[in-house]
Amino acid sequence: MTEPAKTTSMIRRSAETFSELVEHGADEDINVIIENHGGPSSQPEMLARLMESVDSPRFGTLPGFGNFPQQVDRYDRIDKMMPHAKAVSAKCYDFDAEGNETKIDFERMIQICVDGHGYDGWIGIEYEGSRLSEHDGIRAARDL
Repeated sequence: MTEPAKTTSMIRRSAETFSELVEHGADEDINVIIENHGGPSSQPEMLARLMESVDSPRFGTLPGFGNFPQQVDRYDRIDKMMPHAKAVSAKCYDFDAEGNETKIDFERMIQICVDGHGYDGWIGIEYEGSRLSEHDGIRAARDL
């Protein structure tokens, strides 16, 4: 099977499964969301096709700032995931003396989400660093 055929098949199978989940979740007033966590979930073009295939207001993305391989443009990928965002995950790794995240340009990320896409929903925070305690890292992420 060629790569486009594999992709089309995966989207079709995934759309069937996610449609069932969305239908089940609707009974409980629950949305179904996909966070970018590697593989197909980190490929916005595939996610967009999946969102279109499921075609439900209860199905969306959870763009996570930190869940991309080093070699990709995380800002471009977040931008492409935002049209379907139900929530956003702001992951932090470390902070400089001024309280800015050292690996991710948070001001740019927030501009993409809020200014670029009019996002006004929840932004979850995570701290995945090792220099601060989990509690202090979460506080620093919140303050940022």
